[in-house]
Amino acid sequence: RNVSHQVRQDGRRLINETYNESWWNKHDNDVRISNRLDEVDKWRKALEYTIQDVDREV
Repeated sequence: RNVSHQVRQDGRRLINETYNESWWNKHDNDVRISNRLDEVDKWRKALEYTIQDVDREV
């Protein structure tokens, strides 16, 4: 009886650890993707302004 209880507890612990690790991995990836999108948008705007400046000079 004690052994089955310990096995269930170990299973729950493993499920919790896996869930927590997955949650944090997803969170970290979401943050990285968001930061990358912000960076790409910044560069896109900079390039658009540069194109406008070149068009005005020509």
